[in-house]
Amino acid sequence: MDQLLFLSAISSAATALLGGLGWLVYRACLGIALVIEAKGRREARRSAIRMAARRERVKHEPPKP
Repeated sequence: MDQLLFLSAISSAATALLGGLGWLVYRACLGIALVIEAKGRREARRSAIRMAARRERVKHEPPKP
């Protein structure tokens, strides 16, 4: 009976430890994904600004003969 109680306690502790570790891994992966998404959004914004600037330059250029 004591062995069963001891094994149950160890199992509970291991489950809690692995659950906590899993949570940390999940949060780390989520953080990495958010950083990658933010980089993508920033690059898309820069690209849109560049394209708008190019359109403005082309609009104001004199026609080619």
